[in-house]
Amino acid sequence: MSPDLLLNQENALPWTERLNFARDIARGMEYLHERNIYHRDLTSRNCLLRELPNNSRQAVVADFGLARVVQVEPNTQPDSPRKMSVVGSAYWMAPEMMRGEVYNKKVDVFSFGITLCEMIARVHADPDDLPRTNSFGLDVEHFRQKCEDCPPAFLQLAERCCDLDPSVRPWFSDIVSITTAIIQELDSAPNGKYDITSRGSSIRRRQ
Repeated sequence: MSPDLLLNQENALPWTERLNFARDIARGMEYLHERNIYHRDLTSRNCLLRELPNNSRQAVVADFGLARVVQVEPNTQPDSPRKMSVVGSAYWMAPEMMRGEVYNKKVDVFSFGITLCEMIARVHADPDDLPRTNSFGLDVEHFRQKCEDCPPAFLQLAERCCDLDPSVRPWFSDIVSITTAIIQELDSAPNGKYDITSRGSSIRRRQ
């Protein structure tokens, strides 16, 4: 995704479209993880957009230069953390990888979470713009101040994906289900609990 799309507030980016991008990326990552492929460099700039015949856009996961197929050792759990190289882009890198610890597929979920934060607040992942903690996590309190209009469930999903504890982060299969449910809720918004502006810049609760 280009910085102009994410950062330029003059470009309309409705919440439904952001959620569809999130689901597209999650589906792509689910496909990789089902085949024991770790991306290890999932960032907003490594998610490309393509135009569809119906004039909508679809997000596609790209740049597999640091990806790795992880062989499952006998008598071990498929998703057991293991020692692997510290690779990727620092702003999106999971804390456990940053510290050189063992890790599993959940490092990709953390990177996805940072990408969600970029989409939600329309800021760059640079800690000068996206609040972070000293432990390399998301500074939830200060981040929320940047996204008051975000659908609560979408914000909560981003926060879970960025949790310091990998076991708290959802799997991409769960993320696909969660984003689908939020999209369905927003699709019913005109007669429901949200008002969606024509530019998609805000969603406000009805009183």
